[in-house]
Amino acid sequence: MYSIFVVHVLLVSLLGCAALSLQSREIPIHDTMSPDLKTLLQPAGVSFGQASWEGTAPWCKGECSAGDLQVAVLSGENSNWIATQSNFGSTCFIGDKVLCTSPYNKCTTSTASLQLQCADAVHPARSNSWILSGCQLINPGPLCSAPSSTVMVRLLNPPKRSDSNGMGPGTFRADVEASCCT
Repeated sequence: MYSIFVVHVLLVSLLGCAALSLQSREIPIHDTMSPDLKTLLQPAGVSFGQASWEGTAPWCKGECSAGDLQVAVLSGENSNWIATQSNFGSTCFIGDKVLCTSPYNKCTTSTASLQLQCADAVHPARSNSWILSGCQLINPGPLCSAPSSTVMVRLLNPPKRSDSNGMGPGTFRADVEASCCT
């Protein structure tokens, strides 16, 4: 009986801490950028090479099949921050997802800064982020050099405002990492 009481107290304590943590958290931009990264990259001519995410949320244990190349390992990312041919799906609570590919033998990463022009931008209270909408890329250029295929692109951090406007329409810089495979 005592052990049941102790378990109950521990669960209530953990849930209370989790609730406080969620209340004080920053509002994440990856939930508030429209359109998402993959949709932004499509008009720029970025087509994604064949790769798929392995691992099922919320308890992920992603592993590539024998003979497949592991391109990336991610757990806490939001799908709006990741652009691949296949859908990333839900975020892992425990463990990781892996991005696997069989058509390629080698992958490298490159970084780039993309310029976004957004029709509207709001900076909410309790947030270091922006709520961006109506965004499009400005002269993106290639993310991978030929003959590489772009297999994954992900935002490295929230886009930063690059003009002097406080709110409303504006220009943003988004640093991305591209996985380029041959």
